Amino acid sequence: MTSLVADLIPFALGAGIVPAVVAVTLLLVRSPHGPITAVAWLAGMVSTRLMQGALFGWVVPAQATVGRTGRSTIVATVLLVLSILMFGTAAEKALGGGEEEEEEEEEEEAQAAPPKWMSMIRSVTPTRAFVYGALLILVSAKQWVFTLGAIGAIGASPVRGLAAIVTYVVFVAVVVSPSLAIAVAAYAFPDRSSSGLEAITAWLRAHDDTIAIALSLVFGTVFGVKALLDFGVL
Repeated sequence: MTSLVADLIPFALGAGIVPAVVAVTLLLVRSPHGPITAVAWLAGMVSTRLMQGALFGWVVPAQATVGRTGRSTIVATVLLVLSILMFGTAAEKALGGGEEEEEEEEEEEAQAAPPKWMSMIRSVTPTRAFVYGALLILVSAKQWVFTLGAIGAIGASPVRGLAAIVTYVVFVAVVVSPSLAIAVAAYAFPDRSSSGLEAITAWLRAHDDTIAIALSLVFGTVFGVKALLDFGVL
């Protein structure tokens, strides 16, 4: 069980700490419909993850040969793919433009009206927020890898039956917990959280690329090292 938890933690952190998801949650919390829209957005993501777990947990058998560390080579392969994707994301963000261009764009954005997508998100209804959340998990390649990696790790472990289902549900709950905490705080303390959410949103917008690069490098390194350990290379 300890090895399973060690396998699931990187998948849960990588899937849950996504700046774009947090930023959208912050915008939805401050939308005219309030925190209920953010909750609907998160519920859409949760519903898709649960359907993925039900489908691939039953249809796709997670059997694999076991490496030196006793963990599934499927998990190691998924971790290696994630590592490559993360380093690719970091390189893409880092080479996307020069510092002078970024400074000019930030100045222009500060003086201009909010982007259209931000206005659209702020005016979205709870029903649409649910649909957008569900679709996000369906169309995101990285989220697919995170989810299938978790399913593979559970399937390759000794955990079976109800215990496996509960483990996957806990995994989904951990993934959504950072964004859910934001929605709960906004609902419980609307006056106190308003200025804080505004500051966090502005900070995420200003440092979006830097955050993405840093997280990609950290998770890329962690996933890569774990994969090489499971393959017996390190």
